[in-house]
Amino acid sequence: MVFSIQKLSPAKIKIEIEQLWEEFVKFYDKAILDSGKDLEIAGFRKGQAPKEIIERNLDPSKVLVEAAQNCIQDLWPKIILEKNIEAISEPKIEILKLAKGNPLAFSAEVEILPEIKLPDYKTIAKDIEKKEIKVEEKEINDTLNWLYRSRKDSQKFSEINDQWAQSFGGFKNLGELKASIYQGIMVEKEIAEKQRQREEVLEKIAQSMETEVPSILIEREKRQLIDNLKKQIARQLKISFQEYLSRVKKTEKDIEDDFQKIAQKRVKNFLILREIAKQEKISVSEEEKEVRMNEILKQEPGKSEEKKVDIEKLKLYIEDEIKQEKTFQLLNL
Repeated sequence: MVFSIQKLSPAKIKIEIEQLWEEFVKFYDKAILDSGKDLEIAGFRKGQAPKEIIERNLDPSKVLVEAAQNCIQDLWPKIILEKNIEAISEPKIEILKLAKGNPLAFSAEVEILPEIKLPDYKTIAKDIEKKEIKVEEKEINDTLNWLYRSRKDSQKFSEINDQWAQSFGGFKNLGELKASIYQGIMVEKEIAEKQRQREEVLEKIAQSMETEVPSILIEREKRQLIDNLKKQIARQLKISFQEYLSRVKKTEKDIEDDFQKIAQKRVKNFLILREIAKQEKISVSEEEKEVRMNEILKQEPGKSEEKKVDIEKLKLYIEDEIKQEKTFQLLNL
């Protein structure tokens, strides 16, 4: 196989491939035999004529086109894998040479992930402000007051005291309940602070990143966000998307515009984390994927056969999720 790659832009390449007749001929022969299965030829039972006889009764150009399509369909995934091409679109195929007894020549234009040029991300992460986390007494008291007002049986107690705290079960006195509330607020604040740091680091890296984000990825992410919104509306509000648009006084174009910047940011963050993981050689073991996948599946018992089809897609999602978390941990975030 003769092979060449031409870079058309930072995110698009053109590949030219020439497959020798010795390799292409098996697809040519198969195209003849497949076409002959329903062919009725005098002197032979349906589909039982020799290949040479079938070939004489077929349109040669149609046989060649079918053979070329099958050959390209077989070759393309192998080329992507062998040449480590990070394609993000379907290839635009053009047949360059197609004749019996000659090599099959074709070109394929495809959009790819661009080369990502990152700033010194470790220094950016190291220099990020890390805010001290505190839980004020007022926050604990506000939570206690909210609990007291929201519980129906609070009227049995004249005030917030040990007896009221014991009514929750698991607490010996008010001090233990307050300690539990303190811990809950602290965990929430720690999660929020960690998320703030991560977002700020990604934003600073993105500001210094020299790579343009491929529009196809932004559009794909935007469509996914809109699809998720439609499913959420149907599941939670039990109304159609058109009715939702009517209620919020927006058009679908307005929703798309709302999601444009969000999609752009999400794709950029994905590319940044992916490139850092690549440079730092961060990997995810099969065992790690299996453990996480089992955790997710336990949350949704009784998976149908239809849902099981998406297991491979789920594994890819899990791999990205774990890899991103490891990348943040590497940056002490």
